[in-house]
Amino acid sequence: MTLDPLYQAIGWLLALFYSVIPNLGVSIILLTITIMLILFPLTAKQAKSMIAMQKLAPELKKLQAKYKGDRQKLNEETMKLYQENKVNPLASCLPLLLQLPIFFALFRVLRDAYKHVPTDSELYKALCGGHAKCTADNVNHLKFLGIDLQKSAVDAHNGFMSAAPYFILVALVVLTGYLQSRQAQKRTPATSETIANITKVLAVFFGLISLQLSRGLVLYLFVSIFWPGV
Repeated sequence: MTLDPLYQAIGWLLALFYSVIPNLGVSIILLTITIMLILFPLTAKQAKSMIAMQKLAPELKKLQAKYKGDRQKLNEETMKLYQENKVNPLASCLPLLLQLPIFFALFRVLRDAYKHVPTDSELYKALCGGHAKCTADNVNHLKFLGIDLQKSAVDAHNGFMSAAPYFILVALVVLTGYLQSRQAQKRTPATSETIANITKVLAVFFGLISLQLSRGLVLYLFVSIFWPGV
């Protein structure tokens, strides 16, 4: 299954936002907010699931005390409790899973943006300038707050001060993801230790891969993680 329609849709949206505010970083932020709004019904369902799990916390503690030495029986009774109360403990993962195709598509679009934005758009003109034929060698690198959105943190930079903003953005992704997982765990103490650990590992994982990603994609990651409920 090709993702070309998704590439074109993302390119069109970026060009649309750029026509309003001619800054690629702002366009990426507006794109992220748009995606989060589209996913809002799922994040609302996620919130309801978390509240329901919070209500089940006392019952889960009783089960943990009762089957302390029997992990298999504890898991069986826990799942039974979830089913009886129609609670899905994995509901919080749905928004993230649905974002994955968008994440990969945005990676492709930002890598060669000039191939996916409308050729008659202001964004295409900003990327390609006056070149008769736009290629990876002559495309313009657009910046946001002084950061080249097509460079990664591990790309060559002119000294530490030049590279610092790139690493700061990566650090913000890790910190925000970790704090979000801590907040979710506080709101839902019934969350299993395994799921809680997974969310913390994911925060570090996103930080590590962010070192290799373009700053435009890391900006998308930061805004999407920072978004309430995700």
